[in-house]
Amino acid sequence: MGLFLQMLMVLVMMASLQGRLPLCCLGEERIALLQLKDALHYPNGTSLPSWIKGHAHCCDWESIICSSSTGRVTALVLDSTRNQELGDWYLNASLFLPFQELNALYLSDNRIAGWVKNKGSYELLRLSNLEHLDLRYNRFDNSCCTCAASR
Repeated sequence: MGLFLQMLMVLVMMASLQGRLPLCCLGEERIALLQLKDALHYPNGTSLPSWIKGHAHCCDWESIICSSSTGRVTALVLDSTRNQELGDWYLNASLFLPFQELNALYLSDNRIAGWVKNKGSYELLRLSNLEHLDLRYNRFDNSCCTCAASR
């Protein structure tokens, strides 16, 4: 009977801690975040130091908001993240496709000059939950945003 009570207490403690433990984001989203960090840094940037490959709790990383129920990324707040000295950035919008619950994407003031060929604003249309997209203070010409503006 003593062993049963010990096991019961351990289960109760685990259940009470479950609500306090940080959520892990999904592996595919963690990989996508690290790919996005590499793209932001190209060729040698240093922003987003909390985004570390070995750290599984990417919902704790700076500039990321996750759903408390699913652990999926719901917002990326990446305003002024790219070092301006790195020059213009051509965004591969397909980097955001793994984020199935993404509803807010803030990319203002990152010197985005356009889209990677065949990976442009039309890819953003595939993000069915995206409600807020901020591309202000970048270097687009008007032809680059026609698709994204039509949402």
